[in-house]
Amino acid sequence: MTGTRSVVLAAAWLPLGLLAGCRTRTDHERVGDRRYAEGAYLDAAAEYRMATRLRHPSTELFAKLGAASLNAGDPTGAVQAYARLAREEPAASGEAADGLVRAARLASDKQDLAALRAAVAELRKLAPSRLPLALASAAAAGFSAEHDLVGAEAAEIVLAAAAGARTSRAQDSLLLLWGELTMRLER
Repeated sequence: MTGTRSVVLAAAWLPLGLLAGCRTRTDHERVGDRRYAEGAYLDAAAEYRMATRLRHPSTELFAKLGAASLNAGDPTGAVQAYARLAREEPAASGEAADGLVRAARLASDKQDLAALRAAVAELRKLAPSRLPLALASAAAAGFSAEHDLVGAEAAEIVLAAAAGARTSRAQDSLLLLWGELTMRLER
């Protein structure tokens, strides 16, 4: 009888013990906040990413993940976070577009063509008019024309930015930049 009673008590307490051992979204988020404040951006991004996987993440959490990813030098993570932010909270689309522009610049600096393509694709969907001259210039400057594919991709990005330019002056500048890129590619 005592053995059966022990098993029943253990079975009753087991879920509580398991719950106590699991960290919640807010725990990961708090640890992420602490790590971010310490300048440990890679660790902060990892904590925020864990928090997004546990029940109903807040849109603020995606913004934090995007910022931590940018500071950690992870353009792909930033693109994913800001794209999710825009999907989850349409009112935050301006913040998401700003983050995507920063992610595109980071991708350009790191010469990460896949991340740059992803950032540009998300910007095209979210805010086509936000493909600014700075983004196109970053793409042109960040990718050398040594590799035809990379140079051609940069030229394509500049041309797409020109199509979405807000003013004719910006469009003219982007078309000039596109011309310079294509001339470099022909050499």
